[in-house]
Amino acid sequence: PWLMQPVVVECTLFLDQYENLIRGVDWEAPKWQAFFAEEAEVQRSFRPVEIGGRRYQALTIKRFLLSPTGAGRIEIPASQAVCGIRVQRRSSFENRFFGPGFNSLLDDQIPIRLPIAARTIDVRPLPVEGRPASFQNAVGQFSFAASVDRKQMTTDDILTLCLEVAGEGFLGSLDDPEFPKWKDWREAGKQAETTPGSSSFSGKKTFEILLRPEKSGALTIPEIRYAWFDPEQERYVEEMGGPFAVEVTPGKEHELIVVGPAGQGRDAASPRFFGEQIAYIHPVLPSATSWTPLYERPWFWPLQTIPLLIILCGLAMRFWRLYIEDHQDERRWRSAGSRARKELREAGASLHRGHTEEFYSVLGQALRDYIAVKLDRSASGLTLEEIAQTCRNRDVPEEKTATFIRLLEECDQARYLSVKPDPARAREALGEAARWLKELDRHL
Repeated sequence: PWLMQPVVVECTLFLDQYENLIRGVDWEAPKWQAFFAEEAEVQRSFRPVEIGGRRYQALTIKRFLLSPTGAGRIEIPASQAVCGIRVQRRSSFENRFFGPGFNSLLDDQIPIRLPIAARTIDVRPLPVEGRPASFQNAVGQFSFAASVDRKQMTTDDILTLCLEVAGEGFLGSLDDPEFPKWKDWREAGKQAETTPGSSSFSGKKTFEILLRPEKSGALTIPEIRYAWFDPEQERYVEEMGGPFAVEVTPGKEHELIVVGPAGQGRDAASPRFFGEQIAYIHPVLPSATSWTPLYERPWFWPLQTIPLLIILCGLAMRFWRLYIEDHQDERRWRSAGSRARKELREAGASLHRGHTEEFYSVLGQALRDYIAVKLDRSASGLTLEEIAQTCRNRDVPEEKTATFIRLLEECDQARYLSVKPDPARAREALGEAARWLKELDRHL
């Protein structure tokens, strides 16, 4: 293809049987990096074709119109087609009762991915030789026409100049013509409209320019040229519209006129944009300060969510507080081990500072608080005999129970006897307490 000449790219599925089992066919088209891409409509139905003496059922999945934006070797990237194949899992009763075409709820759909290889095209650049000055990148087979809606008018009227480019090619390449300098005319507006044709590449683009005369007399709208490159003839084609002679008589200043849709209003000769009448508007309008309503400002709606967020946070805090109150005993039971280990570290800090009496006091209290929480009892009224009996009932090994009781007795002796505790023995007791605490976690 030539630069900007449309290329048809389509993905088609060919089947030699089982076309009634195909479901959910689609083409994961690649990103068209070097093209102007436009998806075209396709008829999603199977049609018989013959390739190499073999008959197939063909289904066109998608079709794109690609207009290359650069010259040289351009790759159409690799992609994938996907479809589902229905696998029948019907009972013999369903086969007998409903027949072979029945879609059972037990049927499975297996996804199939079909790779499509990349393709490369060689895009030819547009020739420089013979390129007219009016060429505006249009590529295709087109025709050009120009017309005006009146040949006689007053200085109060507006003339509509209509330019139409029609034919086959990439309509997106039809840019505005190169307009001449409007001598004795003032441009009052400009608009363009694209109308697709019956085929994928056909259509027309219409340009309308509103012109108002700046003086009366015999005025002329100069000729307008439009050029395009014809890929079939491999050459540039240029056509011309105009010039147009217009007789303009003096008028009087128009006041503001409000007109309705086409066919209504002041008169049928009112200026129009594509069939809609235009109203005359004074050149100088009174200035007015525009005020944007609150609900149209970007911060208004996000601000409305703040009360809702406050309510949700309050509900969440209330539910969390109720949950803590309902599960307070469970949380104390679960956190007994971690709390006891924290107190053991505090006892170790007291021992490191040389305060052995304080060490045994903290150690004994930590062990009693731990066992009281595990047994769901008060630490102040819990005796050593009750601790020993409960540990035996919980299948705690006898030697572990004896060691735990001995540690508690040692803590009591250090607190209430006048004998100064041995620091070396205190360090051993701290290690034993840590080991037995870990062991008791398995049984209590």
